[in-house]
Formats: sequence, structure tokens, C-alpha cells
Amino acid sequence: MRFLIQAIKIGAIVVLAGLTLVGARAAYDYAKGTAAKPTGQIVNVSIAKNESVASIGNDLKAKGMITDVNIFRAYVFVNQKAKLFQEGTFSLQKGMSIGQIVNRISGTEVVIIVPNAVSVRIPEGVRMEQIPSILRDAGLGTAGADFLNAAKKGTWSYDFLKDRPQGASLEGFLFPDTYQFTVDADANTVIKAMLDNFQTRWKTALDTQPAPTRGSAPGGLNTYQALIIASIVEREAGSDTDRGDIASVYYNRLKAKPPLPLQADPTVQYAVGNEAQWWKKDLTQNDLNTANAYNTYPNPANKTGALSPTPICSPSLKSIIAALNPSNTDFLFFVAKNDGSGTHAFAKTDAEQEANKRKYLTP
Repeated sequence: MRFLIQAIKIGAIVVLAGLTLVGARAAYDYAKGTAAKPTGQIVNVSIAKNESVASIGNDLKAKGMITDVNIFRAYVFVNQKAKLFQEGTFSLQKGMSIGQIVNRISGTEVVIIVPNAVSVRIPEGVRMEQIPSILRDAGLGTAGADFLNAAKKGTWSYDFLKDRPQGASLEGFLFPDTYQFTVDADANTVIKAMLDNFQTRWKTALDTQPAPTRGSAPGGLNTYQALIIASIVEREAGSDTDRGDIASVYYNRLKAKPPLPLQADPTVQYAVGNEAQWWKKDLTQNDLNTANAYNTYPNPANKTGALSPTPICSPSLKSIIAALNPSNTDFLFFVAKNDGSGTHAFAKTDAEQEANKRKYLTP
């Protein structure tokens, strides 16, 4: 009897395996045989590092690129493409076949050229007011004209926006990357692509944190405040090796007893910037004394030890990761070495900082 039961179990497994293969093969044939009918409508899809096939499939379905997640998964399984999927943002066309989509996101097929499409690069570290001119220069006049109004007043439903203060704009969440749009794309289409991309990259950043602290920032700060620090790090860092140390300086100054003012020049640049010069290079003493909540030097509008009220630019993934995982240091100061390396000299005390200033800032 025992042998009979085992035989039945083995038979059942074989049958199920056979049905699975038949189903996968049918899905493969369906996906391969379905004629592609690209419409020219561009859909930007972002894929996080090590994102599951099911998660990618659900995103594709939500964006109208596929109709059946199981068929997508089966096609990927039969073709053994999952290990080839690449991290990043991909411009797809509505009407592409599953095979074309899979080849595109696995890097095994040349991008299909879309008529009347343009690529636009949003650099790391730009402030929101700089984006409209970037869009216009790329040929996206309609999107450029309405961008700021949509970014400041539009309604956007994403979990990562929950800590954003009432009335705050999307500054900091407009992820810097290269995008592709049709020339008639409107501002909402552009912004949604940037927020979708941020959502993917934010997940990647959170996954770098230990599980017990995932989704929180050091010192009891919320994720929005961590993004503020990331934006300051982005404007300060000239080298990737410094990002974690720079973030640690700001956290250390915030948790000092009493808290120390951040004294971050980029926030002052944000406060005094205008269309003629968004990021003023040489700040004056008057600039440092400007009464503005974004000025993190001591002034009546920003109390000692306070962050700027919002992010000041669009930070890169590297700066976001640094803000969520700052280096473990006792540094309270830093100064640029001005030797072409983009790196900084860090200090724990006033005396060390003054010595670094004499070394690196003295003509």
C-alpha cells in the first residue's frame, strides 16, 4: 500500500509538471505569435534591482502594457530571461508584444524608434524651477509650460508622499534620469513618469537598509526629512566616496546638544537663487544672513538645528542611499579640498576645521 501511495504521488507530480510545461509552452506560443501593434504612445516602466518577475508583471499590467501577468511570467520562465532583467527606466510603446517587452527590459533588443518622440535628460541636483526650460529645450513645449503649476498644485497619490507637508510641492521627488516622451506629452505625463521612477528607486534605496530599520531615517527623522538631507548631500558631494560622510555631518549636527545649525551653503543658494542664477557660486555675508527658512545658517526664520522645510533639488539614488545609511562618524564639519578630486576634508572639532580651512582654502 505504501508503494502504491508513493506511486500515486509521483504520478501526480509528473502530471502537474507536464501541465505546467504545457501551460508555459502555450503562453510562450501565444506571446510569440501575438502580432505587435505599437501605437506610438510611450509608457515609462521602472525596474528596481532584484525586483521579482511578478512585481514587474503587475506594474506592466497596471500601465496597460500586458493583460495577463501569468502569461508574462510563463514567457519569462520559458525563455529564462529573468536573470537578464536590468535595473532602470525603460521607454516602451503601448501595443508591444510580450516578447518585445521582455527583450527590451532584458537588454536583448534595440529600442523601437517612436515617431515624434524625444529624449530628455533631467540631471541630478536640479531644482524644480530648472526643469521647464530643460523640457522646452528638448522640444516638450506643452509640458514645459505647465510643469511648475502641475508640480506645485497637482494631486498625486503615492505612498512615499505621505510625509510630505500639506501644501509642499514635488521638489525632491522628481527623479533625475533620461526619459522618452512624444512631443505632445503634457506636464502630468512627464511628472507621472518621474514619480513612477522615484517609486522604483526609493524601493531600491530602502532595500539597502537593515530590515529592522527599513523605512526610517537616523535620529528619528521621517523619510521626507531624510530626502531633505539627500538633496543637500547631492548639492554638496563632488565625489561618491564622500556622500555617506557628508550625510553623517548633518545628522551629527542635528543630534548635538544643543543642536548645531547645519550651515549648508546649498540651502542658502536655494534661498537666494533666481532665474538669472539658480545656484549662486560665491555667497556673500548678506546671503548668509538672509532671513529665510531655507537658509540653514542662524537667522530669525530658521532656528538653530533646523532642516530646510523641503528638499532643495532632485537627488540621485546614491545620495538617497547615503541619507538613509549615513556613515558612522563623529564629524561635525567638512570643507572642500579644491584639488580637482571633488572630495572634502572632514573634522570633529572647530580646531580641526580651522586647520583644514587654512590648508585647503588659503590661496
